[in-house]
Amino acid sequence: MKNKICINQLGYSIYGTKRAVCTGSGLAGGSFSLVDAVSDRTMMTGKLTKPFTDEATEDVTAVADFSSFSLPGVYYIRSGRRKSFCFPISEKPYTELKNTLLKGFYYNRCGELDENYAGDYAHGKCHSGAAALISDKSKFIDVTGGWHDSGSYGKYTVPACIALGHMLYAYKLFPNSFREKDSIPGAQKGMPDILAECRYELDWLLKMQAGDGGVYHKVCTLNISDFVTPENDTAEQYVSPPSYQATALFVAVVSLAAGIYDKYDEDFADLLRSAAFSGWIWISNHPEPALFVNPPEITHTSNGDIPPSNPNEIIFWTVCELYEMTGEEMFREKIKELYRSVCVTEFTYRGTGGFGAMAYMTGTRPRDIEIERSIRLQYRIEADNLVSLSEKSGYETAMAPDDYKVFTNIHLMNSSVMLIFAYMMLKCPDYIRVAGEQFNYILGKNPMGKCFVTGEGSDPVKNPHHRMSAFGENDYPVPGLAVIGVCSDDSKKDDYAKWNIPKGTPPGKCYCDNNFCFSTNETAVCCNSSLLFTAAYFDAD
Repeated sequence: MKNKICINQLGYSIYGTKRAVCTGSGLAGGSFSLVDAVSDRTMMTGKLTKPFTDEATEDVTAVADFSSFSLPGVYYIRSGRRKSFCFPISEKPYTELKNTLLKGFYYNRCGELDENYAGDYAHGKCHSGAAALISDKSKFIDVTGGWHDSGSYGKYTVPACIALGHMLYAYKLFPNSFREKDSIPGAQKGMPDILAECRYELDWLLKMQAGDGGVYHKVCTLNISDFVTPENDTAEQYVSPPSYQATALFVAVVSLAAGIYDKYDEDFADLLRSAAFSGWIWISNHPEPALFVNPPEITHTSNGDIPPSNPNEIIFWTVCELYEMTGEEMFREKIKELYRSVCVTEFTYRGTGGFGAMAYMTGTRPRDIEIERSIRLQYRIEADNLVSLSEKSGYETAMAPDDYKVFTNIHLMNSSVMLIFAYMMLKCPDYIRVAGEQFNYILGKNPMGKCFVTGEGSDPVKNPHHRMSAFGENDYPVPGLAVIGVCSDDSKKDDYAKWNIPKGTPPGKCYCDNNFCFSTNETAVCCNSSLLFTAAYFDAD
């Protein structure tokens, strides 16, 4: 469609900014109407903004702003012959999305899915045997459980820790968004559902710690998983050696988790603390942060294998969490040593310094004024930059045209998490407005008019690169899974994308909704988790 109206298909809060994007010709001097979807009655009219050409997509766009309207109901936007999907305006439009995203982690569990909870997506036990150490194939360890990381059946420590960081901080910062309890199979009674689900992954992470405190980097097959459902994936799995990156992030996340689970299970919290100290001893005995090298026998990689842009950012999160957990001066001194060399606005595989900043700025321990100032300054600079990028984008995304290279949705959600935390510290309303626009992009206000979450919105992703969805017996994919989105970098595109995305396609439109297109349509736990963090903020009281 050349002329369309793109909206957040999950709807808008009565309290927040409400904007849609009109594309196509004849927008100059145009107007729009907000129409009640039940009565077909026009509820308000307004003028479109001055149209301009969005550089990333080459679309001519204009914005319809209906933020002043706050009457709950179901509506659509009309402008000329254009008509949007119907959408709600309500007090809490994202509660169902938040719960669906959380259940997406349950569906990705490695093991057996309970039919009473998983319904048509239930399956028998998968990957239930011990896995061999790739460094010594005569030795086997139990690494059952945890979440399948993405579209295949590997389980990777680094993305797991990043996903848990998003989820545990979402609970810690926005606890009122997670009142749901007792609906996760096997959960401890009274424990919030999000903590019950996180515990399933934490139990797996504890199995990934070796006897000397180091943490195995990943468990996967030698070749990429076959295109089968989980219980039919019977290829031998292997455990990659411990890595500095995996161990440091493991120590960070179990230290964070220990303080949260104290309220619900003191024995489990103590176990997490013990694991954190063992991991720190291993790190102390490996002061040179040699980064992970994929074993030559393993023919595929994940985003958890990508080295961070700055190794200091890994250990920065670790020492910030250890400082909060223990209050020990040695960790405070290490923070002082590192903070000047760390980017504290990243929450992805590229860097985890943002989690360190969250630990330091929201913790209970004494803080140093210079470190606080440095963190606030970095957030102000980066947040202002993202606001500027959003203002230059026809779809109000905080990305430059050459930023749509790979993992676009992960990067957009990283920006949203960063902007939310910047707003919490600095109280600039532009930051939360732009965070909301990144959220809107994922949920349909994008050039494809696609909601990038399975089972949600009027036009959701229908064919994710997710083996359980693509090769199961259900007509619809597993719900509540976010995909990684646009990929314009030819060197990162899979063969399907290379064949089906025409040459010369603008970078912001390089997307395919196809289950073989892993470069644009693969699911990933750390994409789900950052979107869950954002949904929790906008769902909070």
